[in-house]
Amino acid sequence: MNRIELVGRVGQDPAIHYFESGAMKATLALAVKPPYKSDSPMWWDLELWGNTA
Repeated sequence: MNRIELVGRVGQDPAIHYFESGAMKATLALAVKPPYKSDSPMWWDLELWGNTA
């Protein structure tokens, strides 16, 4: 399994959804400073499931 660690700022409050099965999903947008010199951040759309959410 690959592992990626993103460090940045959340663009807005996460949207959390609860399902009848007990599962949970959170979606959010994360702004990360790129490794090269740039004024604009790289935006990541993330979807988190289960305990991670």
